[in-house]
Amino acid sequence: MAIAAGSGCSLALRSNGTVVAWGDSCITDVPPDLTDVIRIAVGGLNCLALRRDGTVVAWGAETIVNQVPENLTDVTAIACTGSAAIAVRLDGTVVAWGADGGLGGSNDTLGVTNLPPDLGDIVEVSAWSQSAIARRRDGSFVGWGENYLYQTVLPPFHTDVVSLGTGGGGSGHLFVDRSGSMVGTGFYHGVRPPALSNVVFVAQGGDASGGAYDYLALLGDGRVVAWGDNLQGQSTVPEGLSNVVAVSAGKAHSVALRADGRVIAWGDNTFGQTNVPPGLEGVKSISAGGHSTIALRSNGTMVAWGNPIANQPALSDVKEVSVGAGFALALRNNGRVVAWGQNNSAGQTNVPANLSNVVAIAAGWFQCVALKDDGKVVVWGANAPERGGPYQAVAATLKNVVAISTSGNLSYALVLDPKLSTIRRDGSNVVLGFRSFLGQAYQIQYSTDLTPNNWFNLPGGNVTGTGANLEVTDSTVIPGQPQRFYRLVEVN
Repeated sequence: MAIAAGSGCSLALRSNGTVVAWGDSCITDVPPDLTDVIRIAVGGLNCLALRRDGTVVAWGAETIVNQVPENLTDVTAIACTGSAAIAVRLDGTVVAWGADGGLGGSNDTLGVTNLPPDLGDIVEVSAWSQSAIARRRDGSFVGWGENYLYQTVLPPFHTDVVSLGTGGGGSGHLFVDRSGSMVGTGFYHGVRPPALSNVVFVAQGGDASGGAYDYLALLGDGRVVAWGDNLQGQSTVPEGLSNVVAVSAGKAHSVALRADGRVIAWGDNTFGQTNVPPGLEGVKSISAGGHSTIALRSNGTMVAWGNPIANQPALSDVKEVSVGAGFALALRNNGRVVAWGQNNSAGQTNVPANLSNVVAIAAGWFQCVALKDDGKVVVWGANAPERGGPYQAVAATLKNVVAISTSGNLSYALVLDPKLSTIRRDGSNVVLGFRSFLGQAYQIQYSTDLTPNNWFNLPGGNVTGTGANLEVTDSTVIPGQPQRFYRLVEVN
């Protein structure tokens, strides 16, 4: 239902109201009796959970944040930083607790717990570092806290804002309206994020160790917008660049793939990473990482340039490629993964021996993620669970994953809850469709009134997933029955 990420830790809120945590051990100790949760928040190494009864539970590294004020009830929204917490109550008032440090950790008047006078009628709040933004019921906004990066200076934006967010790795806030437009306040490593709409993909580049990041946004009309660190010109999009279908970003260079299969690169060229090989055509995907780029051609072969990645294999059956920091991964048509290049103590090129049936791959700085056709995720390298994986060791219960991604030292998984996706009539029968995962058993149930004890399994027993879309026919519909409800259930 929701995810939240902090500094080296992540939370996931499940549909049953329980919370799963992974990353730094100080937050993975979720209170054992924590249930009925409707919202979560993470700041630094601190966590907040809002329960359905309006109470707040806190845990994590900072004791001062864990000390939730007594008699705090009727809470409707929460936010958390590395040293403070904020709660919005049903009556629109705001309660904050913890410690303020301000710029340099010395000015208590600059932090999020120093609430503005007459702050009221609040319905939503967002906080990062030592600044906060709140939305009033009438759609207006108020900001307070540190402002050395202009993170509380509110820019012009639409009144129909539906969501607030904070930017990791920088001091700023994001606003998203009903049309999908985005506008930012504050600076992200020195550059304010632009107001964007019709975004179909975003790539992040930069140096995780140096804290300098740059971003590429691919718009639906084929244009590219860039912002962030621009020391090497990686955020200066070439004039006239259009008809782009994919983008990727390395440490300080950017790459775009056009609809005609040609590649354009710009930014740092210390290692020749923007020198696209002459005559390169027929490219179907690109991946940049570190000081290197690899293009995958439609015939399954790979072309690399920039800082050489050692021992690149000569393959002709590649369906996906992903470049990390000095190493690369290739997914072959047979579902097997090949890795080459730098292999430091993280073991990023040590592909698990029995890894098969892979449908997607992602390489980070020194971590690797593979998605299998059964919706399960396998990780190795710097983030592997057996190595203590402080940032993104995958939760043991993670399943039904449909997409993966990596960024710097973090990995992400998009999880699809089991649900029916199509329903249609076939004569007197009803045909129900859903996305299945290989080997997972399912049961379709029906009810006539949605009461908890009035759900029945369709005849025919369990249906085993194939990794594709499946259809199941209900031939038990009774003529004249006024209504029938359906649901998809996973069978453990």
